[in-house]
Amino acid sequence: MKKLHPCTPMQTYYQVNENGQTIFEEMLPILEEAVAKKYANGGRRSKLSVKEQLTATFAYYREGFTYAQIAKDYGLAESNIYRMIQWVRNVLSQNDNVFPAL
Repeated sequence: MKKLHPCTPMQTYYQVNENGQTIFEEMLPILEEAVAKKYANGGRRSKLSVKEQLTATFAYYREGFTYAQIAKDYGLAESNIYRMIQWVRNVLSQNDNVFPAL
């Protein structure tokens, strides 16, 4: 497993909500289910795990890192980071338990 985004303090994402789960733990199963549907019929998988994709999304929206900074940290192109962050955002916003502010 690749290391998580080096400049992002992960404790930010471990704030406990009313269900006793962290924000991070609540979002992971939603994304994992979406990834399973996305690749049900095959296709090339992302180089980043679901956890890394969510961490990169948090780094962009909450920490203010640019696509270029995140791309450099993960060794991917900026365009790939952009598409990945938009996909994560769309999946989470389509969920019934809307996460209004990433």
